[in-house]
Amino acid sequence: MDLQNKRRVVSGVNLVEVETTKQLESIISAVSRGLLQTPKSLPCWLFYDSVGSKLFEKICQLPEYHITRTEEQILRTKAAEIIQGVSQGLSLVELGSGNSGKTRLLIDAILERQATLHYIPIDISSEFLLQSSIQLLTEYNRLSVTAMAAEYQAAMPILAQQSISPALILFLGSNISNFDSGEASVFLQQVREHMSPSDRLLIGVDLVKETSIIEAAYNDSSGVTEAFNKNLLIRLNREIGANFVINQFDHWAPFIESESRIEMRLISRVDQSVSIRDTGESYDLSEGEYIHTENSYKYTITHFNEISQAAGFEIEQQWQDERGWFSVVMLCPRSSKET
Repeated sequence: MDLQNKRRVVSGVNLVEVETTKQLESIISAVSRGLLQTPKSLPCWLFYDSVGSKLFEKICQLPEYHITRTEEQILRTKAAEIIQGVSQGLSLVELGSGNSGKTRLLIDAILERQATLHYIPIDISSEFLLQSSIQLLTEYNRLSVTAMAAEYQAAMPILAQQSISPALILFLGSNISNFDSGEASVFLQQVREHMSPSDRLLIGVDLVKETSIIEAAYNDSSGVTEAFNKNLLIRLNREIGANFVINQFDHWAPFIESESRIEMRLISRVDQSVSIRDTGESYDLSEGEYIHTENSYKYTITHFNEISQAAGFEIEQQWQDERGWFSVVMLCPRSSKET
């Protein structure tokens, strides 16, 4: 991957923007490839422009969206215990940081036992990341922030070159759910390759539960998730000259029990043709045909443990809510337990 790093300091935040030199072509190729598949699909990373990132933060506050609320409850009650199990003098790295809301619970716990903290949030949306980082600096005078606007795979090798160990790496919000078992194992392995024995990885995992509860989280009554899903089409209209007619698509996210996953879908309300100005290509959709935009897998702890072990980790400790809906899992590199 051909990478270019732009570094600047903004309101006290060290901002590192990692961009591929082929970024626009990557969007075009991903869209072209996805719309030729059956069923048609679009990659979920396209959700997260500045508008999409803000919509996702609204989703996290919805009454139906149990994931954020339940994970936050675990972190609120167990933050001190979580931090007690990791090395002193640590740095905090967060993959997919969003507004760093839940992270404050861990920052507070860390600063209870060490004088300063270096926080490294990583997120796709540069604008949203910077706003969140500046806000953190206004709240914590013992915090320094290096914000990385990048995809995780691009950021990890750069992080590995820095002196940040021991580090607690966060992957919260059940973002691991966007990967199937094989993809999750590969992703964890990639993270593992850039960790030292003293580092730890803290992951939020949404667990299998009643279908109606799962589906409600992705089909909220106020339509925020619908707006989030459709914003992807608005982004493509703006950035690559697509001509999606937004009101000709419906949002629906069913739970596919055989795959143990939610599928986010945009369903065509009519027979229609969509063209991409920047490629000259067009794609036909029949009434009722859908574009698959995201998966959200639901795991059992046993299954997640198998995936973690395949990637070179051991579960050091895990915490669940009283209903067993969600788990926060501490992973350690296997070699660090063997030494």
